[in-house]
Amino acid sequence: MCWARSCSGSRCGVLGWCRAGRRSQPRSRSRSTSLRRLSWSVTRWIWSVGGYKQPASPRWGGRSCDCVTTAGIRCPKGTTYPWTGSSGASLELLKGPCHFEGAEMTEIQALGELGAKIQIGSFKIADAAQADTAGMAFVLDQMAVRPAVQTLKAWALEQLAPVAGETAVDVGSGTGEDVVAFAELGLRAFGVEPSAGLRQEAVRRWPDCKAEFVDGLSDKLPFDDESVDVVRCERVLQHVEDPAGSVQEMARVLRPGGRIVLIDTDWQTAIVHPADPDVLQRMISSFLSHAANPFSGRQLRGQLVNAGLTISGENAATWLEPQSGARQGFVSMVHVRALQSGAITAAEAEAFVQGITDAADRGAFHLSLTMYAVSAVKAPVA
Repeated sequence: MCWARSCSGSRCGVLGWCRAGRRSQPRSRSRSTSLRRLSWSVTRWIWSVGGYKQPASPRWGGRSCDCVTTAGIRCPKGTTYPWTGSSGASLELLKGPCHFEGAEMTEIQALGELGAKIQIGSFKIADAAQADTAGMAFVLDQMAVRPAVQTLKAWALEQLAPVAGETAVDVGSGTGEDVVAFAELGLRAFGVEPSAGLRQEAVRRWPDCKAEFVDGLSDKLPFDDESVDVVRCERVLQHVEDPAGSVQEMARVLRPGGRIVLIDTDWQTAIVHPADPDVLQRMISSFLSHAANPFSGRQLRGQLVNAGLTISGENAATWLEPQSGARQGFVSMVHVRALQSGAITAAEAEAFVQGITDAADRGAFHLSLTMYAVSAVKAPVA
């Protein structure tokens, strides 16, 4: 099918077809494929964190292009469709070799020239209200089924030992599945979630559930002192500027004898292979510097103790990324962040992407990350 009303017979930079549907010369796979995957992986991560959509007025700074965007939107010659998020950030990378005014540019060259214009979504809970609901729900759904997450969810429920008739609160409840689990056990269940979109999504998903989804932040819970029997908080504190204050707030609402479980990631435990150790260290350091609380996992026990609670259990699980993780998620975002900050060069970013995608094609890519869970109780009144 012809993508344009007129055709010069020039090579399409995406699928190896010309714009009139004629087959072009096959291109080399290794470098162009790796770079194409770079663009796609960046887009996937931006979807997951920032929630991006096509703007009303497409343009590419006056440059002409006849390629297709990483999101699959056709780009007629002379225009382009950058993806713009609710934060005002935009993605201006394209698939395949891009044709700018007759000259071919690879994505990594485009990234080097335009990288400053590409913004990764916020990793801070303070920006949750501005993020796209569909994007956040998509990522939460993907994470919820990971074995490490499932292991710690099950352990947390055992530690909390909820009893019918009690009051339970999930701080940062997202799409609500853990709140619903409490409600189905006969508890009065509340999900506290700062994103109005996610609260609406939870209600949509669970229309017949008696759980309540309320607005609130981890450091300003809408409950009276000592009014809650069970509190859980999963993968929230890493996004919070004052996690200790949030844990103090959770302890405030907990009744004497009440139970609490915190689950979170320690991003410094990330191991990526293959990668140049020096380049990888600079990339991870750049990522950590932009996160609100990247070392959250190691801090959970101390925060509970400092809040006056008694530790009742600890657990950990290793997140092992599948081979597809070489093209999405943490790995797809970390090198872009580092390139923007000047921590690595465009050549180093290209070599990193080439290395991990080639490894994934052989089944040799590795990414692991450690998640921690700590449970505690509030001492009963003597």
